[in-house]
Amino acid sequence: MHAGDSEGSILTFKASDDWRQKCEFSLGDDKKRGLHKFGLLQILDLTKKESCQFTIGYDQYVNGYGKNKERFFNYPNPNKVLFTSMCWDDKDKLLYIADELGYVYIAHVYLAERETIQKKVTKEKIKSIEVYEYYDVNTATLGSILFVFTERSMQAFRIKIG
Repeated sequence: MHAGDSEGSILTFKASDDWRQKCEFSLGDDKKRGLHKFGLLQILDLTKKESCQFTIGYDQYVNGYGKNKERFFNYPNPNKVLFTSMCWDDKDKLLYIADELGYVYIAHVYLAERETIQKKVTKEKIKSIEVYEYYDVNTATLGSILFVFTERSMQAFRIKIG
């Protein structure tokens, strides 16, 4: 389990082998210090799938770290507000990021030119976003849907790449 602290660091908590009998966690030796200037809002741990982690900080940045803890992605919010949520699209290998002004950003984190698409999808502050795959029976292909959650609504957007 991962948690962020007020110093912008990631703490890793590990359960003991007999966690079903005794629910105790110990702080792992792997504290990643100073990933952001201020505290962390969200940690997206993709170490098993993609060998990386992404973090949102109160400093208005999204950072990506590889398996050797090197930062390979650093994206400031162009609107100078807080990012509020992020999720990963396994199918297309894209990072989706949302912010307080209702914008969604789609980042190609593995491309050298770091192309990022920005689109305002709502007038409200986005609380959370999720991407899910679906099967389109008309075209017999897999597609993706982005769900955007605000304080008052949930919207779904079919994603078309290309």
